[in-house]
Amino acid sequence: MAKTTPSKEITKKHKARIERESNQRRILVSLAIAVFVLVAAVLVYGVLDQTVLQQQKPVAKVGDDTIRVGDFQKQVKFNRWQLIQQYTQSYQIYQMFASDANMSASILSSLQQLENQLAP
Repeated sequence: MAKTTPSKEITKKHKARIERESNQRRILVSLAIAVFVLVAAVLVYGVLDQTVLQQQKPVAKVGDDTIRVGDFQKQVKFNRWQLIQQYTQSYQIYQMFASDANMSASILSSLQQLENQLAP
């Protein structure tokens, strides 16, 4: 003999509970998606701000010309590179004329000035 399980009837109380749980699940899923979208938006804005937007901010305005952060940084890097090249050349000249006291003293003073300009 096979056992038969009696089919359970779903009462109004059970239907109401199932509907309430379904609504709660929908609300939780919606909130989770909203939080995920908000976090993603904040991250995208942060990356854009660091890479694109900050480079476009003005540093100074002279007459009708506006100097942007990106342009200013490029100029500063180029000037620093020039100072390093000048220091290297001066040091090579110093090595060539190290035996001449007057010349080496003059070159050492210019090297010291360049070091001061390159200091942070």
